[in-house]
Amino acid sequence: MYAAAVTRQAVPLMEEEGSSVRVLGVDDSPIVRSVVLLAFAGTSTVEVHVEGDSELGLAEAVRADEAGERYACFVLDVDMPPFDGLELAARLRAIPAYAEAPIVFLSADQRPALQSRIARLGATLVEKTSLPTLRKSLLDVVQQAVAQSEVDSDFWTSS
Repeated sequence: MYAAAVTRQAVPLMEEEGSSVRVLGVDDSPIVRSVVLLAFAGTSTVEVHVEGDSELGLAEAVRADEAGERYACFVLDVDMPPFDGLELAARLRAIPAYAEAPIVFLSADQRPALQSRIARLGATLVEKTSLPTLRKSLLDVVQQAVAQSEVDSDFWTSS
């Protein structure tokens, strides 16, 4: 819990209020949280917030929904405390505002059984790889996931 509290951070990357896509990253690894933040560091239309465990991530998603600051996309770890990312995704899906929200899982585990479970949640699995490859993969997947939103096209060409 201490590490999660220390690394909890919101990083606004937008130029104008109302023109951003809000992404919530939840991972117990400080390194992966940094990678999620870095993945969008060159953009101006994405606001990224990270949390260090599933309980804090769920609380932040609920808080944002209640405040009218809904997240457009979630980037989740599969294995984290106190409950795993698959359970977090199921709980997010139970919140009406997030029932159809894009969810991206980051994992080195690419077994078919996990891929099947993630697909049943209507989510996408991205393999944890080198930083440049992971950054591009995250940008590509989030672009596809939020393609229906009103994000400025400059976002996708700024990195």
